[in-house]
Order: sequence, then structure tokens, then C-alpha cells
Amino acid sequence: MRCLGNAGFSAYPVVCKEPERRTTTLNGFSIPPPAVNSVGRFPRLAALQSPYLCQYLEIIRCREAPSIVAMISEHYAHNLSDKLNILTVDEKLQTVAQISAALDYLHTREIYSGFVDVSTVELTTSDDEQWLARLSQYGTSYITGYGEDQARMTGNQYCRPPERMVDEEVYRGATEYGDVWALGIVCLQLLIGITLKELCTEDTFATILIDVLRIQDGRVFENLLQRLKETSSAVVDVDGESLLFKIADRCLQKLPRHRPDASAILECLKEKGVVPKPGDDGFNEWSQMKEAISKLAPEEWILRELPIKEAWFLWKLCGSQVESLLVRNEIIKLDPPIVTLPSIIINEFHLFEREGPRRFYVDKIIFKLPCNNLRMKLRSLNPRLMLHSFELDGDDFPSEGEDLPVIVKEKDFTYQCTRINAGNRLVDAFSFKAEALRKLVATDIPPMIRPKVWAALLNVTEASTWTFEDLDTFSSHPSDSQLEVDIPRCHQYEELMTSATAQAKLKRLVKAYLRGHPECVYWQGLDSVAAPFLLLYFEDMPRAFACMSAFITKYMHNVFIHDNIQVIGEYFHQFEKLLAYTDAELWLCMQRIQFFPELYAIRWFLTCFAHVLPLHKLFHVWDRLLLCDVHFPLCIGLGIFAQLRGRLVKATFNDAILLFSDLPFLDMEKVIEEAVRAYSYIPKSCAFRFHGSDNQGPVKEHTMQHLTPAQLRECVSPRMSREDLIARIEKQAVLLLDIRTAPEYNRVSVIRSISFPHYPVGDLSNIQNLLNAAQENKHPICIMDGGMHMMASAFAKRLVEEKTTCCVCILDGGFDGMRNFQHLLQVGQF
Repeated sequence: MRCLGNAGFSAYPVVCKEPERRTTTLNGFSIPPPAVNSVGRFPRLAALQSPYLCQYLEIIRCREAPSIVAMISEHYAHNLSDKLNILTVDEKLQTVAQISAALDYLHTREIYSGFVDVSTVELTTSDDEQWLARLSQYGTSYITGYGEDQARMTGNQYCRPPERMVDEEVYRGATEYGDVWALGIVCLQLLIGITLKELCTEDTFATILIDVLRIQDGRVFENLLQRLKETSSAVVDVDGESLLFKIADRCLQKLPRHRPDASAILECLKEKGVVPKPGDDGFNEWSQMKEAISKLAPEEWILRELPIKEAWFLWKLCGSQVESLLVRNEIIKLDPPIVTLPSIIINEFHLFEREGPRRFYVDKIIFKLPCNNLRMKLRSLNPRLMLHSFELDGDDFPSEGEDLPVIVKEKDFTYQCTRINAGNRLVDAFSFKAEALRKLVATDIPPMIRPKVWAALLNVTEASTWTFEDLDTFSSHPSDSQLEVDIPRCHQYEELMTSATAQAKLKRLVKAYLRGHPECVYWQGLDSVAAPFLLLYFEDMPRAFACMSAFITKYMHNVFIHDNIQVIGEYFHQFEKLLAYTDAELWLCMQRIQFFPELYAIRWFLTCFAHVLPLHKLFHVWDRLLLCDVHFPLCIGLGIFAQLRGRLVKATFNDAILLFSDLPFLDMEKVIEEAVRAYSYIPKSCAFRFHGSDNQGPVKEHTMQHLTPAQLRECVSPRMSREDLIARIEKQAVLLLDIRTAPEYNRVSVIRSISFPHYPVGDLSNIQNLLNAAQENKHPICIMDGGMHMMASAFAKRLVEEKTTCCVCILDGGFDGMRNFQHLLQVGQF
């Protein structure tokens, strides 16, 4: 994990091709613009971890000029061009070794730099005060499809290899041996102690190089060095026997096949005792850490040790925007909006002149982003918030700001900074701090640590990710034809999801799930379930697969099997019963207009709301879902009804259909609040589903009878288990109505039960006060008959329909199921 240290941030703009006039494929799907494809390829660069590479952090697509993307990376104040004269011979060799190690790391992953130069090799100091080289601006060729999506070729003309000078279109993208040539040019500048830019112009150097390449004696480097000496007296004499001279000579060969690869250069240096210095961001010894801490104030220490990706996340919360900074500093120069208007508009808005995109000009430099605001805000933080000890101070983390809306909290610098820090430490200690983590994230999960928290809450370990590598995700599958139709439409409003890279990965993820679970088939919506996990773990497909599998197994058990009619049907029946339990009046309105769950809730429970909510809202819903059990999806549905209640009670059938089509525009924070409230007072057994994952193991929390679909349809109210009833009797948190006959009740009854033998025509006003008190306290009103459920179901229906009574449920098994609990029975006097 790389820390911020003395680094900053920089932005480098890349100009992609303009979108083609044809915007759809033959089958009607939109063609992603080249800039979007670049956005999709970028996460692979951001996932690279090498001590000799500047860390990429984010890619931003400009709004004013959509064909420009800005690559954000860490940045240091010094680069190699600033230190050519002060580096010793050993330091120069060490620098070349580190650059070679960086290139070798990239080339083994088929990523090439194309920008190797003294200006792109940034220098920082390591813990022992020695220079450490890190390569920047690498991978631009990769994100543009090796030049296919790039508007024009860029790069340092001094480092351009001969093959690109001959035909730039053929060698449009960077190549492995082009990078090696550029490394040779870097060695040349290290030898002469001055940059080529200071010696001559780009055109002059190109002329010199062409003349040298025409000489057929094979000594490109020596001839080039001689011509540079003739051009400028600033070029010093070099030792022809030095190791640096020999490396430069090997790299600067006319034909690519005659040049060594980066690993060969690295091996050559190692043979001579030049080994790249390990670029460890931590400390090798406790004494080093103690000494470093003693030199810094607490706020400075926090700043130094902040992980760089978290630092960038916090930078964005300081109010600055990358695109605005680039435009303001004229890195991107846009035509004024007034000159983009067309000259003539005729007929059906046919435009003449200026009908293309807004014109712009880009200065291809690395722009250093200002970090003053970030550092000032970090220094202003109370160090105790960042150094909170869960062992000494307990699990009660400071809760200032928790009551704010989620959108506000996600933009609050102090709140996010402290919560990220605490969350990271609890995730790392999850095996013995699980409850503390659950308590911390009960209100919200910071977006920065959401991937780690989700994996922890789903109990996904490193071993869980091994399965993915054994699955064939490339061979054809029976679902391929349907996936080709569904995936391009999956969350297409999300920019990253429209890229070709994301769609290919999503297809692999869905196929991996189907291969790993042979009992399942592809149902429309499985791609929507997979999308959130793909976005969170874009470059960690094994972890995405493991989290997705764990999520479906727990919350969507058997939803994707071939014959899922009973599973989905049970979901619908149970949801209707819970709606009657929580809001009898609203349930009656839905029954009156015949608006049943089959008409609106298929997408809810088949995809756990992933198909009906935009991703930014779905993340917040699932954040809370992962803290609850398998019944919470039903409570989310109840929360949606609670939000729409005022309009639903007056709605006709057509009105109700239209209301549920606007689901994405609901205030999901209020929906979650209503769902949590319902979840808190609904007995767990009332939301019991026979096909739920909590009913599949050998140990069952609730012993419930399995009812047929026909029996489920007959019941208006949910059933309560004996276990739930016993617990509530002991807490005196239930109204138990025994509707057996008076002789049966007098013979034996459950303690604290109320006899109401006047079924089915008894006067309900006799128990109205009891019913009102139970509803006010959200206590269940449990109806108990002999055990056949028919009498209890009919009486529960009467309570709901005649008195719109909420919290009504039926005791599963009736009185017969309570006979074994002798301590809860009382025998009457005869």
C-alpha cells in the first residue's frame, strides 16, 4: 500500500478520436465513443503495483470536450532532467536499473510506455535519503487501444524510435522495443549530462538521427554521440568502457529485433552488481519508524502515512475539479460557445458549418494539481479522530455528522476522512472486530472502503476467490445469445458500463456464476445483479465472483434455478402478507384495485432491486442490506410502499402502474429508514420463507410447517413460529388471542393468552382496546386456533378487513404446537 508521503497529484490530458457519425450497431445498440473505451481500459493501469511506477488513481472524461480524458497519477516535484548534473555514476546506474525494472514489469503485462524520457522519470527520496526513480505517463497507448482510439500520435520526439519515423501509422501504438530505444536515449542524456532539449530542437535532432541511421556501420550510438559533439560544445566526453555506455549502445540499434528487451538489460545490470533498490513505502525496522515519528508533528505524520488512493479521494472533497483547473490554466483551450453556433439552420434543423463537436486545443504536458487545500484540511483535523484506539477507547466511535443525509456525508471531508481511517482498521481486524465494524457502518459505508467492507460482511476470504480461476468463462454457453442482447443495455447510463472492456468483463462474470452453479440458468436480471460487484472489483474478477456468489447464496437463494416459480411465488405471497401486517388499509386498497405483486415486484425480488434502481442508489440500499438477514429485501419493498402510500390509497389500477414506473426517482434514504423501522418490529418468523437460505441448513431458527401455494393464498396474515411466540410471551410483547371454544380454553391454555371464543360472529368491540394497544406498541396480534389454521386464517382476515387491524399474524401449528412447552401452559379449574 503506497502512502502519500511527499507526493502530490498530476493530470495528463489524452485526446481521443471523435465519435463516428454512426452511433448504433446493426442490432440497434449504441457504439461507445473512443473516450469511453479508454475509460474502460484505465482500471487495469490503476491496478498496477510497482515501486518503480507512479501510481495511477483515476481517469476523468471532460464534459466540455468529451473526447478528452485526463489521467490522474501521483506526482513528485523533481524529475530526472533536473538532476542530470548532480547524480553520481552509481546513482545513474541505479536509476537505469529502476527504469528497466519498471519497463520489465509493464512489458510482462503487455503494457508499453511510449513516453520514456528524462522528463517522465520522476524522483523521490526513500527512507534512507537516496533517490528513487518512478516512471510516469506510461500506458497511454494501452488505454487508446494501442493508438486506434487516439486522435493524433503524441510523445517526446527526441525519444521516437526509427521505425516510427519511417511509418508512424504502422507503428501507431507504443511497442516494447520502442521503449528500449527510448531507454537508450535516456542513457545518452545521463552520459552527456545535459538534456537533448537543451542541445537542439526536435527537428534538428530528427535530422541528425536520420543521417546517422543512413550510415551502415552498425554503430548508431557512437555516431550519434559524435554528431551531437559536433553540434554543441556542451556535450562532454564519455567513457566508452563504462557500463552506461554499453547499455546505451545495446539499446540504440536500428532494427527492433537487434535490441535487447528490458529483462535482458536488467539482468546485465544485476551481473555487474547493480540491483534496483527496493522501493518499500514502509519501514524495515522499528527504530526507523520511531525516528521518523519523532521528527514530525502528529498532523504531519497522519499526512505522510495516508494511503495515496484515499488522499486522492479526499482531494476531490476539497472543492476543486480537474477539468476546471485544466481549462483555467489553459492546458485545455476551448472555443468560446458563441463561435460553435451553426451559420444556417434550414428545414428540419439541418445545420451548416460548425456542426461538429466543440473545438479545442490541448497542451500535452503534465499538469501539477494544487494540494494546498488538502494539506491544510488534513492538518486542521483533530489527531485523536485519526488515532482512535478501539482497544483503549472502546467501539464507540465519535458520531458527529451521522444524522446528515447520505449525500451530504459523502461530500464531507472530515466525516469521510475519519470514517475511512476507522473502517480500514476494523476491516483488517474483522475476525475479532466484526461487531465493531457492523456498528461503525450501520449508518453508512464510505464509498472509498465499500469494496473491502462488502467483502468482509459477506465473509469472502482469499480462499473464496480461488474458484474463479478454475471456471471456463471464454467458451460458448447456451446463454451467450441472450447475454449479447442484455449486457449492452445493463446500466448503460453508467459511463464505465458502456465501455467494451466492462461489457466483456460483465459477460465473463455472469458466465462464471453459471458455470460455478450448474443448477442455475440465466434469467434476465442476473447481469444487473453482477454489475455492482463488477464496478467495485473491476480489476479483481475472482473477488467480484466470490462476493456475487456469496450475496446470491444468502439473499437470493434458488432465485436463478431453472424452475423458480415456487421461489418467486413464495416471495409474492409473503410480501402481500407483510403489507397486510404493516399497513392493513393500504393492503385493502391494493386488493380493491386488484394490484398484486405479480404485476410490479418481479424485478424487485428477481434482482434484489438491481434492475429497477440506478447504481448509486442501489449501493446505499445494499449497504444496509448486508447488515441484515435474508428477510430485509421484503422490508425494502415495504419501505417503497410507505413512500408511495399517500398516492396509492387514492390510485386506480392505471395510476398504480405509472407510480411504480417512477421508482428510480424515490428518496431511497427515506425508503431505507422505513425498511429498517419495519424490520425492527416485524417478527422474524413472519417474514419466513421456506426457500430462504436461512431454512437450508441442518439447524433451523424457526420450525415452520411447509404450506402449499394454495394454502399460502388462503392466508391473509403471516404466520408466527412457536420460538418467536415463546420469546415474546416472556417479554410480554405479544397479544395472543385464543379463538378455541370456551371449554377447550378452560381445560388448558397458554399463559397470558386472551380467550375470544365468539368466532366467527363475536363482537370485536369487546377486544378493541386490546387491539389498539397492541398496534400502538407494534406488538404482534397472534391468532391461535386448534392447529388447522382455517379458523385462525378466517378470523385474521376479519380483523384486517373489518377493522383494518395491523400487526395481525397466525400461530403456526396452533395450540397443538404448544403442547410440548409445559412451562407455558396453565390448566383450568373444573
